[in-house]
This record gives sequence, structure tokens and C-alpha cells, in this order.
Amino acid sequence: MTYDRIARVMVGKTNRDPCDLLDVARRQADHLGRIGITAKRGQTDKAFLENGHLSFVFPTKAMRDKFVERVAEHCHPAVIVRLFRRPRY
Repeated sequence: MTYDRIARVMVGKTNRDPCDLLDVARRQADHLGRIGITAKRGQTDKAFLENGHLSFVFPTKAMRDKFVERVAEHCHPAVIVRLFRRPRY
């Protein structure tokens, strides 16, 4: 698995609806074009409520970094993006 190209999006404590905040983050993936739309495939509100986070898998690290920058710039401060690291054995 390509662990270095995964970005996990979570929502911290806030009085706003977390699903609405995640919708803004998903829209930032749309701005990256076809690659972003493919990266967010399957990342629904139901998946967030079950897992507590959304995982976006990008084809390159550069695209992942652009996504992280866009989320930091355009989303609510409660939206947190963590880069998924490969587990060490």
C-alpha cells in the first residue's frame, strides 16, 4: 500500500456539524481535478461516522501536499489533516 500518499481528514471539537465541515474538505479535492475526484471516492458521511476520519489516497505526494494546503487555507480550523505514516515493524 502507498502509505506516503494518504491524507486523513478528521474534525476536532466544534459546535458546527462535522459532516458539513468535511463537505468543504471534500470540495477542496474537487479543485485538484480528476485526480482529486478519484482520491475522494468512497469517502462519504457514513464512512466518517463509522471510522471517525476520511482517507484520501492520492497518486503522488505533490498532489497530497496541494490538498493539505487547500484544506488548511479554506476550511474551518476544526478540520484536521494528518498524513498517514507507514507502520514500522
